[in-house]
Amino acid sequence: MTEDKHINQATNNVIIFIMSMQNTVAIITGAGRGVGRATAQLFAHEGASVVLFSRTRETVESCAREIQEQGGRPSQSLEMWP
Repeated sequence: MTEDKHINQATNNVIIFIMSMQNTVAIITGAGRGVGRATAQLFAHEGASVVLFSRTRETVESCAREIQEQGGRPSQSLEMWP
């Protein structure tokens, strides 16, 4: 019973910040796959303009296309590959 009391107490002390991503720019590294890609898609869905970075051109371009298809705003692509 004591253990449940601590869990409830910890839960009651949690502060949740809710912030609008509208009119913000998010710089996402590792946007080509995994957590970075998911973060880029989520932030774009929430209204941020996202700047995408990845080690490979194909994966970052694919992510940018998906964001555009879903109505998001990826930034202009920057040529950084030789």
